[in-house]
Order: sequence, then structure tokens, then C-alpha cells
Amino acid sequence: MEKVIGLHFWEEKAEISWCDGDSIVTGAIEMPFDIRKTSILRVDSSFKRAFETIAEFLAREAGIDKFYTVLCVPDHYGIEEMTAIFRMAEDYDISIVRIVTETMALAMHILMEYGVNERIITGFISGRNLGLAEFDLSSGMVNKTDTYIAGIWNSSSLFKTKFCHSYSERMMDRTEAVGIFYAGTMSDCLQFDQIMKTYVARSNDFINREIEIKMIDSVGIIEGLGYIAGSVERLPSFIGVKYSDLLSPFGFTLAVGGEMYPVFDEGTRVPAAVETELRRINEPKTSYVEFTLFENKGNKFENIRMFRMPKKKLNGYFNKLIKVSAEADIDKRINLVFYDAERDREMIVPIIEAMDDDEIKVEHQESVEGIIKKLLPIVDSLEYAVKFSKDESNPYYQGIVQSYNKAVQTLADNGITQINGEGEEFDYNLHNAVAQVSDPNLPENTIKQVMQTGYMYQGKVLRAASVIVVS
Repeated sequence: MEKVIGLHFWEEKAEISWCDGDSIVTGAIEMPFDIRKTSILRVDSSFKRAFETIAEFLAREAGIDKFYTVLCVPDHYGIEEMTAIFRMAEDYDISIVRIVTETMALAMHILMEYGVNERIITGFISGRNLGLAEFDLSSGMVNKTDTYIAGIWNSSSLFKTKFCHSYSERMMDRTEAVGIFYAGTMSDCLQFDQIMKTYVARSNDFINREIEIKMIDSVGIIEGLGYIAGSVERLPSFIGVKYSDLLSPFGFTLAVGGEMYPVFDEGTRVPAAVETELRRINEPKTSYVEFTLFENKGNKFENIRMFRMPKKKLNGYFNKLIKVSAEADIDKRINLVFYDAERDREMIVPIIEAMDDDEIKVEHQESVEGIIKKLLPIVDSLEYAVKFSKDESNPYYQGIVQSYNKAVQTLADNGITQINGEGEEFDYNLHNAVAQVSDPNLPENTIKQVMQTGYMYQGKVLRAASVIVVS
């Protein structure tokens, strides 16, 4: 059986939903203990294992042997994170048909379950991250109008929290929403409830003093995703489920050869298509032309995607006026279309595939590996300090341990894994034998001690582990 499922990773579980007739089925799957929920949507190996676990559960418990996913992500996820998710999904033959935010899923739940047909604000709180967005439900669909907060929030005072734009806070202060509906971890929600009520009561600018502030069960997210899944599957009972989303709460700028060109503003809805003119692209000395897509976050430009095109593919486009269209589909996948009016030809460049040229991949990987190798001696120093300290009760030692563990976890979250092997069989592909010893308690060719930890990146050995082997 094939189904479209809603999926939300939350509190060490994968929450799932799908539609059966006119009903929504929900459930939760425990994730493998060694997968951190914060890394599932960021690290290839965690992503792959999580979806394998989900596939096994659906096949065993529900008879679903093929599924397509409506994936729910935090509101602060931008195009860079979504592009990475689509890339991992394509690498592992996983079908992700839609990505929606947590506030959008909650808004869908409120529309379908409570029948609210006015403006509302929804929020989802998870630790230090807060998503807060407004939706207009008056037309019988979920229509996002603004995103106020998407990212780190100040859990002591909303007055100190950074809003998406300098004017976002003023827009929220003038809201006509009938209610603020929020979900998340219980402790976070209780804190948010107090802070939000204090903000409404004490802010001199907040005009809607009668606004309702209400906590709802976080299961509302997965139920909201169920409605969207039914709509994507085009089941008769869910055909009327509709929503409209913004491409991003921020604008986008494209940088080419030192020149910057605005392509999408913060009010752009998906799907969308805009056009801009490039004054000219200078022919580079390298084998590629570098493009950078920025999100305009307040007063700074955040690099969300850098991609390179082989110079040979742009032959004929250099040193002339050309037009570039930027297209975003409903899944927020962005294509660039280069148009040469002089020759009446165009070239479509999907950003998700812009790094696929083998020559560019090699150059990029070598650059990343070089940076990692420069960082490893710092991690080694922390590791040696942990291993050889003789006063484990000393607070300085405890601080070093925390720093080392955080460094190793950060490397792991970015696909850089350690090579140890103590007690395992020697493998010349992973280990470098620096000495041999006799030990009647261990089999021959067993690693007795690791002198220096090794590291791998994307399946390639950056540095073999230096080990002592039993002979």
C-alpha cells in the first residue's frame, strides 16, 4: 500500500499521520537511541537511519510499503536547510513531496478542528527556538501573512527577543488576531504563556488587549500535517484543504562577481517567479563561476547557499547584459534561469543540483577537508588534556571535558566521525600501526591502544588512527 504521511521529529520520536478514508491516523515512533533529534534533518547518516526506522514501522504495523512525506520543520529553517533535506532525500531515494513549518501545521489544525475563520497567531516553542507567525483563516484556507519570530528567543522577556525585521514587532503589536495558540514542551509553554501575557499587558504599543492566549496539545502539529497529507494525496474528504505560504520571512539577494541583485522580497509567496538583470558576468580565472544566494536578515546578509557553475557552461554569457529569472515552486525549491536575448537561448540551473559537476565537487571537498585538518590539532589538544589529567574533580578539567565533547559532537553533526578501534581487529584502511606488543589475553592483530584518534569525512579517511597492535 502507498500513502502520503505527515512527519514531525519531536522529543526523540518521529510523529506520523496519514489519512484513512475521512479519518486521520496518528502515531509516534521511538528513534534509535544514538540518533540526536537535532541532527536528523542535518546529517546524512542520521537522516538515513531515521527514515529506515520509519519505513520498517510503517511496513510492519500499517502495511504501508511505499510512502511519500509531508515533512514539518522548525520555522527558522531557511532555503539552505530545505535544500540540504531535499538533497539527502534524493541521495537515499526518499520521497519528500512537501515541507511545511510547525506554525503552519498548527494553523491548519486550528482551522480544521476548531473552525476558526479569523486571523490567528500560532507559536511553537522548543527549548531556545521559537516560531511565531500570523495566519488569515477567513477564506477557509490557511494563509500565512507574517512571520514575527523564527529562531532564538529570550526566555525571560519577549521585549528582548529579536524579531525577524525591525518592523516585525510593530506589526505584531497592531495585530487583529483573535488568539495566540501555541504548543511545545510543557515547561517551555508555561514559560511562554507567562511571558506572552506580560508582553500583552505591559507593552504600550500592543493594541489588542482582548486577544486570547491559549496553549494547545503539540499533537495538533501532526494532526494538521495529516490534513495536508490527505490534500496532497487528493483524497475526496481532503480536497478542500488548502494553504498559502511565504517563500521566506526574509528577502533574497543574488551575488555574482561582486555585484548584488535583489531577487525575492520578504512578501513573496510560493510558487513565484521574478526577473532581474545582471549588468555583466566577468569571465573568471578559475574553472567555475561562483554565485551566492543570501537571505537579507535584518541588517545583515546571511549566506544561505553558495553554488558554482563550470565556466564552460556559461560560455557566451560573459561581459554582456543578461536576464536572470528566479523561480520557486510550492516546495520552495529555487531555479535560476539565465536568458541571453542576443542569441535567444536560456539555461535553467536548479540550485539543489548546482554542485553536481564532478570537477567542482572535487575542488569544494578538498577545500572543506583542508579546513577540517587545520582544526583537528585543536581537538587533539582537548582530547589529550582529558586523557592525561590527574584531578578529575577540578572544575577546569570538567570544563575541558565539556569543550571536548561539544567539539566531537559538532564534528559528528557535520559528517565528521572518529576512528578509534580499541579492542577491535586492525584494519589497514583505518589504522596506522605505530608499535606492536605482546598480550596473551588478546588475539593477534587486535588493537590494544589508540595513541591518536583518526577521523573520516563523508566516507573518506582524513587521518588514520595511530594504534598499538598485538603481535
